[in-house]
Amino acid sequence: MGLMLPRDARPGVYRGQVTVKPANAPAATVPIELTVADRVAVEHGDNEPWKHSRLRWLDSTIALDDELTPPYTPLKLRSREIGCLGRTLRFGGDGLPAAIAAGTTELLAAPVEFAVTTTKGRVAWSAGKPRVTKQAPGAVEWTAERRADGLGLTTSARMEYDGHVTWRLTLHAEQAASLRDVALELPFRRDAVPYLMGIGRKGGCRPASHAWKWGGPVYYDSFWLGDVPAGVQCELRGASYCGPMVNLYWNLGQLKPPATWDNGGKGGVTVVDDGADRVLARAFSGPRELAAGESITFEFALLITPVKPLDTAAHFRTRYFHDYQPVDKIAATGANVINIHHANELNPYINYPFLAVDKLTAYVRAAHERDMKVKIYYTLRELTNHTVELAALRSLGHEVLAPGGGGGYPWLREHLSDDYAPAWFQPQPDGEACAAIVNSGTSRWYNYYLEGLGWLVRHAQIDGLYNDDVSYDRRIMKRVRKILDRNRPGCMIDLHSNTGFSHGPANQSCTPTRPSPTARRTSTWSSSPSSTAFGSARASTTTTRPTTG
Repeated sequence: MGLMLPRDARPGVYRGQVTVKPANAPAATVPIELTVADRVAVEHGDNEPWKHSRLRWLDSTIALDDELTPPYTPLKLRSREIGCLGRTLRFGGDGLPAAIAAGTTELLAAPVEFAVTTTKGRVAWSAGKPRVTKQAPGAVEWTAERRADGLGLTTSARMEYDGHVTWRLTLHAEQAASLRDVALELPFRRDAVPYLMGIGRKGGCRPASHAWKWGGPVYYDSFWLGDVPAGVQCELRGASYCGPMVNLYWNLGQLKPPATWDNGGKGGVTVVDDGADRVLARAFSGPRELAAGESITFEFALLITPVKPLDTAAHFRTRYFHDYQPVDKIAATGANVINIHHANELNPYINYPFLAVDKLTAYVRAAHERDMKVKIYYTLRELTNHTVELAALRSLGHEVLAPGGGGGYPWLREHLSDDYAPAWFQPQPDGEACAAIVNSGTSRWYNYYLEGLGWLVRHAQIDGLYNDDVSYDRRIMKRVRKILDRNRPGCMIDLHSNTGFSHGPANQSCTPTRPSPTARRTSTWSSSPSSTAFGSARASTTTTRPTTG
């Protein structure tokens, strides 16, 4: 148990009692004697992991706000039009997009529609009256309500400063309804969307027709349509976990398709030429029955691209070195950014870089003296058995540690017994080993990770992160970016991406795509969607596996 004491608490002995009330046993009273010393702990004891004071980080709200990060500008709301950095969105009476523009390029050929079809035909909704419920520099929220033939539809939306917009549409049946289909229809101007990526298709020229359905061993939840100057990513949301679809989670059953859009494999997406000047992207869910009083919520998100200006000169001046070597040796190669992976003496244990921080700090200091930056491997997805708080995390069931068949390294078998998923294994020079287990897809460990990042930036003065895949979504990545900017401006993030995202890693990560030979080469904007990350992303050019950045 941890207890936060006021800084001005008087030294002395305090006595009291704690009553413990188990769910399956009688209550018991435990006497407590607390001795308060005349010294104040440095940073609450966080500099000494053995004290376990960091466990309070599980409930941290660090950087959980709507403040901006550079280079983004405050959102501007004029009537129903919202302007963000270089882009605008105008919503109609139904709360859905009526127009989307990036720069001078208008993307939509007509307003977006949420089409509901019953046995009587397509539902004709009443006119909506949208109402703005929040207006802040970093976010604008609005709602709208409509009705038709025993059905009600409530729309709520939120646009954020990087051009990402989320909609939740709740369909309510006032009486039993037989639905033939529920679909999201996005009509694009044909000349504005020459490229398609996602929903099972690698990035490239958009075909005249492309179709995809939910189901099978792997699902894809998003797609992007557009060109270098303008584009839109659409993500179909609503699953219990909506982070990047890291391949590790498939085998553990922690990635589930959104039940509303999937609808037992009846749903899917089509992208087809619709006449001479339009392209219709249609996400459909298929037939279903709604009982009287039943509600169902569909969620989707749009990201207007490009997300931010791209400094190509700075990009190509950034030269990476992916190995732990003496700073002078690396400087001689011309590299100016060092990525310290795990499994070395500076960062020996995967995703827990707190046990060799003195060596790491000294190395970073030496690099800074040569005007070089140092970033470290520190992410989520799996966690070393050297984690000081591992026993406490185990006591939380599967909130933090994923279930699994057990096995692996003997230490894991002895201390965890069973019901865990072994992951990375790395022998150590001292005869020990780093034997990791898999994290659950989403948990309060994310808050610990974020607090840990802030601590590393402040104490070791690292210059950012090298992410070998990420299991967290854009909400966490926004907090990451704010923590870096607020503690050490100029920090960088780069991503080593697995190829199993939405059939094109740039469709779900912080990965600027390279324009095709026919694209406008004068563009100075980052040209790809960024559903998890935005900010200072750089290409990792020297890794041995496919990289994006």
